[in-house]
Amino acid sequence: MARLLHRLGMLAARKPLVVIGAWVVMLVIVFGAVAKIGSLTSNDLSLPGTGSQEAKDLLEEKFPPQQNGANPIVFDISSGKLTDQQYQKAINDSVKAIKKQPHVYSVTNPLSSGGQTAGLLSKDKQTAFAPVLMDVASSDLTEDIAQNVVDAAGPAKQAGIDVQAGGNIGTTLSTEESETSGDRHPGRDLCALLFHADPPADQARQGAPRHGREAGCRR
Repeated sequence: MARLLHRLGMLAARKPLVVIGAWVVMLVIVFGAVAKIGSLTSNDLSLPGTGSQEAKDLLEEKFPPQQNGANPIVFDISSGKLTDQQYQKAINDSVKAIKKQPHVYSVTNPLSSGGQTAGLLSKDKQTAFAPVLMDVASSDLTEDIAQNVVDAAGPAKQAGIDVQAGGNIGTTLSTEESETSGDRHPGRDLCALLFHADPPADQARQGAPRHGREAGCRR
């Protein structure tokens, strides 16, 4: 081993440019492989034989696409109520527009009777969220698909409602500046506002995350 190291040292001393060039080529190959292979990641996890995997398989078989999880689109105002005529119309128009977007399987209007019964509207009626179910898994949810859903909430934003996206949609858009609101209310963080505590049972069934980090909320 000592002789080998001595020879390598002598070679490096005699031909430094060749050795440096070889190291540069090796580094280029390594970083190229990392950039190529390292970017091929997936959020889909399969654990055959486990209870969670069986539950996911059951949801996929009986209640598609529930296995993809719900993506909350959050609406918030600092004064008035979302049930006021101008806000209610804006949210209704936004929900209708979201339903028409590619890969949107369903969306629940938080101001509908069913939405309010499910607890999608806060007690002060200033914050609500619409659970959006997509027909694609998180690994297939592109920024364009996610941005289309957020942009569809344009009527709400035009009415002065602060809008944020959570779930896989919010996470997908976190790689870029995804400002989804116009004039943001200073000091108001919708994720903290909506997810500061565990949701009621009805909200949990609608796919409400237990806290802001799980929600993946993005402004």
